[in-house]
Amino acid sequence: MIATIYRQQLLSKYHNDFKEFTINYLTTKIEGATFEYDLRRNEGPNLVFLSGDHCPIEAWEKVVEEIGELGTVLTYNRSGIGKSSKATTVQDGQQVISTLRKLIKKLDLNGPIILIAHSSGGLFANLFARLFPNEIDAVALVESAHPDQMIRFEGHFALLARIAMWLAKKDKYSEFASFKETRKLINEAQSFPNIPLAVITGIKKSVLVKKSFFEIHKSNQQDLAKLTPTAQHIIAKNSGHIPMMTEPKIISDTIKDIIACVMSAR
Repeated sequence: MIATIYRQQLLSKYHNDFKEFTINYLTTKIEGATFEYDLRRNEGPNLVFLSGDHCPIEAWEKVVEEIGELGTVLTYNRSGIGKSSKATTVQDGQQVISTLRKLIKKLDLNGPIILIAHSSGGLFANLFARLFPNEIDAVALVESAHPDQMIRFEGHFALLARIAMWLAKKDKYSEFASFKETRKLINEAQSFPNIPLAVITGIKKSVLVKKSFFEIHKSNQQDLAKLTPTAQHIIAKNSGHIPMMTEPKIISDTIKDIIACVMSAR
């Protein structure tokens, strides 16, 4: 995916910043597979971060530094990232959510759960909230993927994106290879619950994407902001696809607002 290439460029750009981060690199086993995570326990709700495809936990650190004392923060690397084991089974939405629920249970995260999800991680947060609405108190979608994006983007992919997708599909255990199945699961699930929802969209177009592609992307973001009648749509004017690194304050301020909303309702 073109977004994955763009993310890797930015992660390389901010690589020196990672050396200053205070991440606790921990590992645990779930059904025989190793998963790498960072857990910081504090009073307040559980803030669970879902990264985009091939995006490591470090990508969230600028945000975590701002909101880490407002609740218990969990960031983790999905299959094949960092020290997490490579996937040996199909990684559709059902599997990814099953693993995350087991991780949450194993780490004994009780109380409110707020999902903060980026890019393809947004698909899983979208599905999680629909399948288990009683377990999720709020969601923040950061430049989230849209379930119908592959259909809507057809004919608008740049050459580099088409090559990247061809390579991704060759790995049958990649999340991208199961995109259609995850979309089907979302479409077959119940409606998105009426919980606090924020959609954060970067409007700075990368030179790697076509203008028509980017316009469709912005339309997709507007659709996501209609999942609930009270959803907030927040624009990150100086960011492209990875605003948690380019404009972390927008993300952290949004999370603070969601926390206040969730806690006042309890």
